[in-house]
Amino acid sequence: MDCPIFSCFIVQARLLEGLVISNVGIIWKTNVPVLNEDCIVVGNHEEVFQVRGGYSFSRIKELDLKNLFEIRIIWNDFDQVVTLENLTTLNLRDCKKLRYIFSPKTAHSLSHLVNLFIEGCEEIERLILAKDQVSSSSSSNGDIGLQPISFPNLTNITVRNCENLKSLFPFGYVPILPKLECLKLKMNSKLEEVFKVEDEVEVTAEKEMKFDKLEWLSLEELRGLIHFCPKGYHFVLSALRVLTIRDSPKLTTGFFIDSQEFVHCKTTVSILQPFNSTLF
Repeated sequence: MDCPIFSCFIVQARLLEGLVISNVGIIWKTNVPVLNEDCIVVGNHEEVFQVRGGYSFSRIKELDLKNLFEIRIIWNDFDQVVTLENLTTLNLRDCKKLRYIFSPKTAHSLSHLVNLFIEGCEEIERLILAKDQVSSSSSSNGDIGLQPISFPNLTNITVRNCENLKSLFPFGYVPILPKLECLKLKMNSKLEEVFKVEDEVEVTAEKEMKFDKLEWLSLEELRGLIHFCPKGYHFVLSALRVLTIRDSPKLTTGFFIDSQEFVHCKTTVSILQPFNSTLF
């Protein structure tokens, strides 16, 4: 932390349990020779982890990256297999050039991710690369990209001040966030939809999706937000205690409470009037 002329270090991937890099500079960008096949290079380069070959970060539980202005991707896993099966916490702050966080391949390994915090990452357009952004030639395991993505233990999500972010998660028939308890989105000016339906088909019947654990939902200063709930879907938020919606003038998703005090949300076709509300 706070090492403005620090370049990089070399570590064995299988021994890494946690990593915090903050305000670390870079002197040069030439390739660093790797000592052996078990080692990776870590630093404020275009790639945080300059990996060669397949790596299992099987012990890493926390990754915290802050004020790293050089990084564009965390790891280039197009030609490698990078697994993060024990990662529970990912914090990203002010990584201005970061373009995306996960490829579909990496996202499939995040079964233990619990906490996701992202702030001030201006270049990110979406958290997970779309299928059409991953060429078949660059994917050594093409079948993975076709499987539904799920985050079975993701509980807390906060995304703030990411001005180019347009959507958060791909959406389909599989519940991608069954344990989500808290979702806070603020000052993401180009965010159009929280859940992106990638394989859109003609809607013949309304699809119901349940968020049985979600207690806190905050949508604030999202000037471009159109959908929270995709068209053709009906969300049931049976555990919701706090709902805050503020300064989101384009939002077409409406919220209502039934006789059981469950919160429901649906998206209308026409644009509604600016919606500002706090529900306790």
